[in-house]
Amino acid sequence: SLAELASDPPIARTWLLGVLNTMSVVLSYLWSRDIGGRSLGFVTALLYATSPWAIFFGRQPWVNAQPMLTSLMLLSATRVVALRQRRWSWPFFIALGLQMQTHLLGAVLVLPAVITVMVFFRSWGWSIAPGAVILALINLPFAAHVVEQRDSVTQTFTAGTTLATNTPLATPRLLGWFVSGIGIESKFVEGAEAFKPLALMQSLAGAALGVSLVL
Repeated sequence: SLAELASDPPIARTWLLGVLNTMSVVLSYLWSRDIGGRSLGFVTALLYATSPWAIFFGRQPWVNAQPMLTSLMLLSATRVVALRQRRWSWPFFIALGLQMQTHLLGAVLVLPAVITVMVFFRSWGWSIAPGAVILALINLPFAAHVVEQRDSVTQTFTAGTTLATNTPLATPRLLGWFVSGIGIESKFVEGAEAFKPLALMQSLAGAALGVSLVL
């Protein structure tokens, strides 16, 4: 809906996406600065700004708020748990609720969010109850739609799961895709050939990120 509001003139949409992406980088800087100071904040923001997934998602109007919401969740959770600033629980739960409205991948964040709240429940305190209500209210329209289309959703999910598990090396390939962006050019309608000269660097970066994840 944000992208549609900024569709006339067309350049307004470009400015909108640029602002949202810039906000994501700023939020990642603030998060890392809280943990390790300005130098760490700068390096984190720089890595985030050049992340292939952040760039890929940041260019698509239909997921324009996904990176920003994720950054806001991370910053908010850190300030609640580490700095005991409970007022930051409100943007955390609102951002988590909006994730599903932005893209279905937002559901991936539900598990780590629940673990964060449950493990550090003393830090969240009374804010957990209203936070759960906020989540329910924001996602009520989406949940009603899923229930209405449950047969189609079940069929699509079953077909996708069967295809993924029947593919050799599906799990490590999918993990590498998410962590490092290797193979991301397969999602491009045009411009994928521009990635060919970067194939070696992509592989090296993917290997480094994969090792870092394991460590």
